Amino acid sequence: MIDTLKILLADSIISSKNKFIVMPSPIELNTGLLINDWFLFIDSQKKQYYGQKAYYNDEKIQVTILNKYALISEKDKDLTLDKNDNDEGNTKIILQLSLPKFFNGNNFKATNLYDLKKNLLKIQKYLSTIGLYTNILDANLSRLDTFLNIPVKHSFKSYNSILSNLRLSRLKNFEYAGTTFLYRNTQHQICIYDKIKELENQNINLNIKGNFVRIENRLLKKRKIMDSIGYYKVKDLQDRLSEIKENYENTINDKIFSVNANVKNNLSGIKDQRILTKENVESYLLQLKDSQGRNFTDAFIKNVGLLYLQNNDKLNIFKDALSDIIKDRRNKNRMIKKIDDNLKTTKLFEKNNNLTNKDLYDELKISFEKQLNKIEF
Repeated sequence: MIDTLKILLADSIISSKNKFIVMPSPIELNTGLLINDWFLFIDSQKKQYYGQKAYYNDEKIQVTILNKYALISEKDKDLTLDKNDNDEGNTKIILQLSLPKFFNGNNFKATNLYDLKKNLLKIQKYLSTIGLYTNILDANLSRLDTFLNIPVKHSFKSYNSILSNLRLSRLKNFEYAGTTFLYRNTQHQICIYDKIKELENQNINLNIKGNFVRIENRLLKKRKIMDSIGYYKVKDLQDRLSEIKENYENTINDKIFSVNANVKNNLSGIKDQRILTKENVESYLLQLKDSQGRNFTDAFIKNVGLLYLQNNDKLNIFKDALSDIIKDRRNKNRMIKKIDDNLKTTKLFEKNNNLTNKDLYDELKISFEKQLNKIEF
């Protein structure tokens, strides 16, 4: 259930044999002055390090060391600060990682929350291998991402008409390539996306069968975390996981699946619309390929067009227009018979294509609730 954690480490010791990379400050050539030359840290041999920042990144963790005054100056360009203030209290050490990725190598499946405290101490031990010694349990959370992978019957894009209509209060919505829907502000994000597609784009093959909609709830600031789950200390995570689950459940239900969310998102206006799913189209294309050969795509376009006219009570208008254009009675009757014959071949497709947005929305909601009930800690 927990994915990304961003942690502000407290009272850390950095070995003189650390693996950090210091990003040096740029030099203004005409004056020789260093720009953004901040005090960063003192190692165990009392050597002082200055620069823009120090960092260490690998496939498991990202650690960044910044001077807190550098962060302040970014917000207030006119602020005058003493860049050479080497008080270690001015240093911020930020650890960011995905719990599932750290332990599993990828973040598709959640880690076991029974052993969360033990796992956090394993992360602390890993930090010591890069020369950073700290007590991770004394640290503060500054980002907390939670998620569920929701198994669904259809491909992700079948649900796009629902997701694109969501209007979540106080969150701006963004859509990327029809596979990611992001609703966000500066403190909070809800991201709904095609996790299988993301793994494919990263060339990660987990041999996962079926379709999944991933729903992530991202708390991006310490204050937002405190307001949402009632604490922000890392040491409280193990014993207060129920608050995290409750916040995730309440947030997603309130924003997406509640009656109130239906009204806000105007889903009632689209729920009766029929949905053309990838699976139904593929099935019908294969039928036409067997019967029509290489012209199967033309047949599909023609038949689905006729089906649209029939389902929208416009077929008679189409026939009347043809009658006015085709004057020869024999040709006219032959053309109308051809239309009727083509419509007969679409019956199976029409039967299998009776899904509506309401069906997909209800399916997503039920599957979401089932996955929630499986969470144990």
